[in-house]
Amino acid sequence: MVIAVVVGGGLWWMRRGRQSTLVETQTGNEPGLVEKKGELVEGFPQIPAYPGATLVRSYKKEDGGKTGWESKWIMQERIPVISAWYLQQFAEEDWDIDEVPEDPNADGEVQLVVSNGDWQVYITLEDEDNTGTTEITAEFPVR
Repeated sequence: MVIAVVVGGGLWWMRRGRQSTLVETQTGNEPGLVEKKGELVEGFPQIPAYPGATLVRSYKKEDGGKTGWESKWIMQERIPVISAWYLQQFAEEDWDIDEVPEDPNADGEVQLVVSNGDWQVYITLEDEDNTGTTEITAEFPVR
């Protein structure tokens, strides 16, 4: 569950956009789960992130020697616009597009799945209340 950032025509990786004032915390009683609010957890894989999106949180889950990551971003933009941008960015960066949205113009929720040999990531775009604020979730399953 992961993402890197493209801003203002130039490719920026999400690690460069972190806010260093926030504190890493372990969430709940679940061992092996580390969450950061407003920045990426250490080791988060690099992928494109939608320009101008705000990082809400990220987490890293370790279980039995395996690791997974997730990040959640928000953006004031319609799902079809964000979905088209991600498909283009991943294609330009030589990721394989494993699954495309059934309806790329849907406004409720869409998911795309991409991989590059090292990683597989699920990108979920959701606007539950149709306000135009889209939640962007990038999930790297535990493996």
